[in-house]
Amino acid sequence: MDTSDLIALAALVVAAAGFGVSVWAIVYSRRSAAASRDSADEARRLREIESDRRTDEKQRRHEELAPELPPEIEAVVGGAWQLGMGALYGTIRVRRSYRVRAYGRAGESLTPLSLPSIVPAGEPLQFVIEPWTSALRTGGEPSIKEILFKFWPPVEGVDHGEVWSCGCGRPGGETMEGPAHWERRVRVILDTED
Repeated sequence: MDTSDLIALAALVVAAAGFGVSVWAIVYSRRSAAASRDSADEARRLREIESDRRTDEKQRRHEELAPELPPEIEAVVGGAWQLGMGALYGTIRVRRSYRVRAYGRAGESLTPLSLPSIVPAGEPLQFVIEPWTSALRTGGEPSIKEILFKFWPPVEGVDHGEVWSCGCGRPGGETMEGPAHWERRVRVILDTED
């Protein structure tokens, strides 16, 4: 074996070693790419879990902040009976301040009720459910059978007193038109005790 054969053999060994390193690099890069994909998939899965947790937390907080009303309001008769007219009054009390709109349901129609735009926390709020004549005072039934209350959190700079927010992404009540942040339906029953 002469020098040129040795050089050729050495070149062959170096080429084989280079080929081995190349194969190893390909295998390693594939493993690295697979590990990167697995890591990205795990990161995506963790983001989804965290997003679900935050959504659940917002929903829990939303329900925690919701107004609590009884299932029915006892309508009380009051007013100027000496003039032959009166009204049915209802009262609600909420644990925190809310913006509010209310509608009386008589059959299929909804009638707006006159309430202030804000219900103060912890204070009874009396409102007129419907006019009530003296003829109906004895033995009559209210035409409004249910009240739909629409509630929103108070708006800073607009409402006085306690201002707070829900953070769930539902309507904030800036205009009090359209969908409510919370809706509650309450039956109206006539308080027959005098």
